[in-house]
Parts: sequence; C-alpha cells; structure tokens
Amino acid sequence: MDKASFLELCNEKGIGPAKAAQLKAAIELGKRLQITEADAKPIIRDPKDVANLLQTEMALLDHEQLRVILLNTKIMSWASI
Repeated sequence: MDKASFLELCNEKGIGPAKAAQLKAAIELGKRLQITEADAKPIIRDPKDVANLLQTEMALLDHEQLRVILLNTKIMSWASI
C-alpha cells in the first residue's frame, strides 16, 4: 500500500480523498519513526544488529538492493555506502 499513489487509493472502493490522505500520511509517519536520529550512531556487535538497523527500511523496497556496511572495530562506529 505504501507504493500506491493518492489517486490509486482514491479509486479503491470505500476510500475517498480524505481517507486516502490519512492513509498516505500514516504510512509516511511510520517511515519517519523508523529513521534513527542523525546524531545517534548504533552499536553493531553482531549480524543481528545489522539486520535490525536495515531490515525495516529495506523491507519497503520494490527492487533488490545491496548494502555494504563498513565497520571500524577500534572506534565502534559505522558508515553505510
């Protein structure tokens, strides 16, 4: 549903412009809540931490992507390319 345009939602039975706007807004709010603060750097200790970091964002993709995470074990920070 997050890929559907406003007009596509309006064309669904039982969904008018007001409800379509509410749905699009709710989806956008949900996406924004999943984004971590720019200053907050997650600590990655094992592969599960990496999965938790990227899983929500990548689950919404409509095509396959490859992500690379470079770890520096001396300063415990991360960078994503």
